[in-house]
Amino acid sequence: MDRVAPLSASIPPDRLAQLLEAQRALVQDLSLADVLARVVRVARKVSGARYAALGILAADGTLDEFVHVGVDEEQVTAIGQHPRGRGLLGALVDDPRPVRLERLSEHPLSSGFPPGHPPMTSFLGVPVRARSGVVGNLYLADRAGGPFTTDDEAVVTALAETAGNAVDNARLYDRAQRQQDWLRASADINRLLVTLAEDELTVLQRLSDTVLQLAGADVVSVVRPLDAEQLEVVVATGAEAHRVRGLRYPRAGAVAQHVMTEGRGMLLRHLDTAPNPPWLHLRAALSEVTSAMVVPLQGGGSRGAIVAARMADRPPFDQDLMEMAENFADQAALTLELAAARAARYRLEVLDERDRIARDLHDHTIQRLFAAGLRLQSVVASSEDRAAAGRVAGVVKDLDDTIEQIRSTIVALGEVIPAGTVADLVRRTVASAAAGLPVPPETTTGGPLETLDRRLLGDLTAVLREAVSNCVRHAGATCVRVRVDADAGRLTVTVSDDGRGFGASDRRSGLANLEHRAIRHGGTLTLSTGPGGGASLRWSIPQRPDGPG
Repeated sequence: MDRVAPLSASIPPDRLAQLLEAQRALVQDLSLADVLARVVRVARKVSGARYAALGILAADGTLDEFVHVGVDEEQVTAIGQHPRGRGLLGALVDDPRPVRLERLSEHPLSSGFPPGHPPMTSFLGVPVRARSGVVGNLYLADRAGGPFTTDDEAVVTALAETAGNAVDNARLYDRAQRQQDWLRASADINRLLVTLAEDELTVLQRLSDTVLQLAGADVVSVVRPLDAEQLEVVVATGAEAHRVRGLRYPRAGAVAQHVMTEGRGMLLRHLDTAPNPPWLHLRAALSEVTSAMVVPLQGGGSRGAIVAARMADRPPFDQDLMEMAENFADQAALTLELAAARAARYRLEVLDERDRIARDLHDHTIQRLFAAGLRLQSVVASSEDRAAAGRVAGVVKDLDDTIEQIRSTIVALGEVIPAGTVADLVRRTVASAAAGLPVPPETTTGGPLETLDRRLLGDLTAVLREAVSNCVRHAGATCVRVRVDADAGRLTVTVSDDGRGFGASDRRSGLANLEHRAIRHGGTLTLSTGPGGGASLRWSIPQRPDGPG
């Protein structure tokens, strides 16, 4: 084994031109992925190696990313996971100086190759340095025409320095781009809440979707305390979200609980190889999870955590990404708090307006009707025309009935639904009716449900119960989605599933009651079946407690 001379070692003129051309090529890209791929291609070309790889270091010294050329896809599949920076590769991490070997197997830390790995003989490893320090290592193997030479080392070392600066610049550019993406996402969430168009659960789903996209995660969940002993996954998104949605688990020892208590994010890397990894609900449900980041989502009286995870064969999350996710979650939590305060203020305004209407009805309308009734009663008493007196007495009775209706309305005006309980009632009703489903339904609500008239709640819960249980009993569904909206003066329930559709008579038999409830309030019931199966039910009525019939 030879140690390479310093970078000032002379480079032959014929290779200097090749090096300069390669260095110019490295500074053409700003995309980090493109820079990493170009580095290994250029290093392979200038060294004459059959194989080239670039390992980018994480903050803990392990290999964060591993980009390579020379190994085909079939071999990559056979090898399995990328190197983690152990053995000879780890020696370069611990002691970042160039290493050149005629026979790779001669190094005392060489541990051989995993099954399916192509054989390699000669080896050249060079640290990749930047302004911030060592950012990774270049690994070259099997030089054509013999072992690597001192000229090869000098050229590759010079190339590695340029590569380090290119990686640093690309990282800065990538960070700036990602920060812009997170800021745009925060602005989108702010606009969503300012409009008061969605309830909190729907907003949390949007948060989860955003983190999934911007963090490059495979699955993201939002966790909240259920009670003093348990946490619950209230929303989840990603290909495997159905395996964790609705999951409940003990707070004691959970990573999410620790993050909520401390108010700081936590990065979990290489969970698949950690000897005693911390308890993470996503990993308990998804054994394929290899890395995760958990950030707090709390403001005012609301507490929770966003948990993002990546599966096998994906690079782990880094510190920069977690900090961006933390800032996003902080902004979202503040916006949620402001939106809740705004909704409470709106609710108070509604209550004040109802109080004013009730006072006016009592102090003015009822008194005038009562006075009119008294005058008509005096007409009845003094009239000699018994037929006319009977008709006037009927009018007096109608006035009395009207007064009673107004009094009932005044009482109803004081019985506004407490904030938030309608959405809770919807979720409880759906969960109860869907007890036979393999996975919990996706339930969302929208609009100012808290101002819904209490007299509509019986119909709402009956419709939800019948529609969802219909999916469970007759449709053979595995996935059910429920949405309840109070918008533009209408209350709308939409239930869709992936079952057999509405062709079967047994499935339609339970829907007559829903149609009757819709017609009674002047509304509609619409059923549709998709061409490939599945069904959708839409029940919509005006937001008033009585209607035709």
